[in-house]
Amino acid sequence: MTGRVTKSVGSTYLIKLDDGNVVSASLRGKLRLIESKATNPVVVGDFVDVEKQDEWVITTILPRRNKMTRSAIGNENNEHVLAANVDQVVIVSSLVKPAPKFNFIDRCLVAAQSYRIPAILVFTKSDLTENFEEVSTGIRELYSGCTDGIYFENLLLPSSGSLFKSVFQNKLSSLTGLSGVGKTTLISSLNADLALRIGKTSEKWNQGKHTTSNAELFEVMENSFIIDTPGLREFGLMNIDAYELSHFFREMVPYLEDCKFSKCTHTHEPICAVKSAIENKLIHPMRYESYLQMLKDLK
Repeated sequence: MTGRVTKSVGSTYLIKLDDGNVVSASLRGKLRLIESKATNPVVVGDFVDVEKQDEWVITTILPRRNKMTRSAIGNENNEHVLAANVDQVVIVSSLVKPAPKFNFIDRCLVAAQSYRIPAILVFTKSDLTENFEEVSTGIRELYSGCTDGIYFENLLLPSSGSLFKSVFQNKLSSLTGLSGVGKTTLISSLNADLALRIGKTSEKWNQGKHTTSNAELFEVMENSFIIDTPGLREFGLMNIDAYELSHFFREMVPYLEDCKFSKCTHTHEPICAVKSAIENKLIHPMRYESYLQMLKDLK
């Protein structure tokens, strides 16, 4: 039988089968080495074949349409896959407590763009932000042309979810972000009936309220799904060559063909259209600084 992975806890996976039933399955031993560089061969969002032996067992991992991935903590040569087969990535940041970490956001955007996954930015805790208009305007200028949408939300308002529900309709979205930015609260704002379910899950795994320790898929509206992933502290890029990096900065792409060298790094080369665009304020300097840091790390 075929189904989709809806939750991963250690070596155990919850699978929603095509007939609607949910089973708990383990991974057949020989499949563990299929992706030798992946710390987690099966992830939420994967489609798999399962069969009933003494217990349910995953026998086949079906080909992925895409994946959201980063380098594994402690071993940058291995990848850790956050979610698979998604329609979009929603990068959640808070404006305060914690403050936005723009280098983190930029790395998430590059990872999404490398797999041609649309990316949405959501900034929470707008009600706690001093000089909100100034801050939000600055962020919109920073990411102009870099994303598929930018939203600023106070998730504590009863009406907050209704303000941008259309973003999630008829899609499978993967949420990613630092710990404490409000990913679980965002899910609850979209579907209040999930609040108790999320709370119980946290208690069951002894992780404390509003703390996600395992990736899980939720249906927030009819035919609308969200994969909630654990909060991250850092985001290392994976499967990207240094000379390709600029191709994943959307605002740089229009200028790449006008550079003198096909593998221009946009740092020291002559006749660089990207550097000219920066000098003419067509590319935000903070984004360029972020690019330079990533380029250094990749090299």
